[in-house]
Amino acid sequence: MPGGFRSPGATGGAILAAPDGDTLAVAAPSSEVEVMRREGSWVRVRLEGWMWMPESEGAQADPAEAPTALEPQALQGAPEDHVGRVVAWSLQFISLERAEAVRTDFFEGEPFLLARFGGSDGPFVYVAVPPDRLTEVDGLVPLERIDVTGRIRTGASALTGAPIIDLITLDRSREEE
Repeated sequence: MPGGFRSPGATGGAILAAPDGDTLAVAAPSSEVEVMRREGSWVRVRLEGWMWMPESEGAQADPAEAPTALEPQALQGAPEDHVGRVVAWSLQFISLERAEAVRTDFFEGEPFLLARFGGSDGPFVYVAVPPDRLTEVDGLVPLERIDVTGRIRTGASALTGAPIIDLITLDRSREEE
């Protein structure tokens, strides 16, 4: 059916950057998307619409792209208020995991890092890892220090209340504390 227009269904649907990628938009049930290509149950779609962006803002750098000084503890009171913001955190790597179905803030099978903010006594943090970047994290050693930049997916996961960020950059710390 490539090339045709379709409704996303009675409940609408999330439009993702890739099957395991970030949510770019949510298509309302009344909207139409153009199907460009199909791969199994996934379809690549095109959507046309309008968004508000004053000219003075369009010329400036997006403030959401500059890492903020938010810490995981600050997200707990209002977990959705900071979704989409970029943070830079120093973490202690614990393990590389794959999400089970019970982790509803992830796609089933999505890889993520379990880490602690600030060290062994800090709060837990999840770092979602795009599948094409798994080679960057494969060699991490438990308790290793890492510096990550990521976009806040949620300030409190449904299962554990820990924040989830989508990996943008990862640097292995050279200093041992």
